[in-house]
Amino acid sequence: IEGWGASGTVANPLALRQSRLVVQTESFAQYAYFTDSEVAPIGVPVWFITGDRIEGPTHTNGRFHMYGKPAFLGPVSSAARDYVKWGGDRFTQPNFKEPPRFGVPPKKFPEAFPSSITESARAGGVVLKGDTAVTLLDNGTMQVTNAQQGWSDQAVPLPKNGVLYVEGNVSLQGKLKGQLTIGTSGSVGVVDSVTYADDPRRNPESKDILGIVAGRDVVIPQEAPHDLQIHGSVMALNKSFGVERWWEGSPKGTLTVYGGLIQKNRGPVGRFNPSSGRKISGYTKDYHYDPRLGTM
Repeated sequence: IEGWGASGTVANPLALRQSRLVVQTESFAQYAYFTDSEVAPIGVPVWFITGDRIEGPTHTNGRFHMYGKPAFLGPVSSAARDYVKWGGDRFTQPNFKEPPRFGVPPKKFPEAFPSSITESARAGGVVLKGDTAVTLLDNGTMQVTNAQQGWSDQAVPLPKNGVLYVEGNVSLQGKLKGQLTIGTSGSVGVVDSVTYADDPRRNPESKDILGIVAGRDVVIPQEAPHDLQIHGSVMALNKSFGVERWWEGSPKGTLTVYGGLIQKNRGPVGRFNPSSGRKISGYTKDYHYDPRLGTM
């Protein structure tokens, strides 16, 4: 509910104070970063390191692992009572803009794929079966390859109600003009940058907005380019958001996310040398919250 407010007067009859209140159902889209566990599916903890930056609400039901001076430019909370500091206080001093809160109640992570997405896709959206490649175009359409439909880079308008559901895996790239939720029973592979045609960081009135909900993982493949960008709220229900074979190759610059990342188990996006702090492979994290997700 948006637009409720209150007003009143104070002792000075010429003074007026107004406040505005936004009330909404709690949503995972309110987070720049959310994990149910900070341990990867393979059983190893994943670290925030010097050079990593998250701007926006950050929460884990697990225990953060910190190395050096990562930056958190927003509220931070954890269900754990503390966080792991590599080398202790003398070496690890995260830059918290606000005092972090520890020992908060955990937030229940979804146990099943949201039925609202599948129902919406079947009632005014688009449902596709089988592995599907989607390239978003800045003219408000998309190119879709889907064998069962007989499509190869088929020009397709965005779904009327903005919901696409794929019973299979999705590979995704391109530039979105419009509003779209992509849900899949499988995994989503972000093969190249996914951005908005009208960047809300330059135009706050932009209506372009993307949601990605994967029943399994959201994966950046090894062949993805350097300095990858993802605009949208990204959710990996089982298990992670991460880079394929993250321990191999050379550093690939910065992974910039403008929106939010929500995942059950945290997935690695690269590897670093704990002796020097130097990045060995993968991306440095630069995550920023899109405040429009709070009301859209």
